[in-house]
Amino acid sequence: MGLPKLVRDLVPEHIENDGRIAVYSVADGFKDMVYLLRDKMDEEVEELLSGPCLEEAADCYEVLRGLVRLHGMRMEDVIKEADRKAADCGGFDRGFILEAVEEKG
Repeated sequence: MGLPKLVRDLVPEHIENDGRIAVYSVADGFKDMVYLLRDKMDEEVEELLSGPCLEEAADCYEVLRGLVRLHGMRMEDVIKEADRKAADCGGFDRGFILEAVEEKG
């Protein structure tokens, strides 16, 4: 993905510390952040699928944390809800693909 794009908060500082100039702006409110985080999630998921590793999984997780905070939630609550749903409905480990639901008899 090219520029401009959302980057982690310390990236401009790291660029400056490397002797370069970081030219950046700041997201303009909630709607802008939702759009930017959605695009960032797409980018990070693509990278995870292209080269599965902990670093790429962590990047996806960090974008999710940003979305969760933006919407006024806490990751602890998201994890609890995910665990509750997994206990109730299962996870995605078995690869079931639902193709139809038919009435009995």
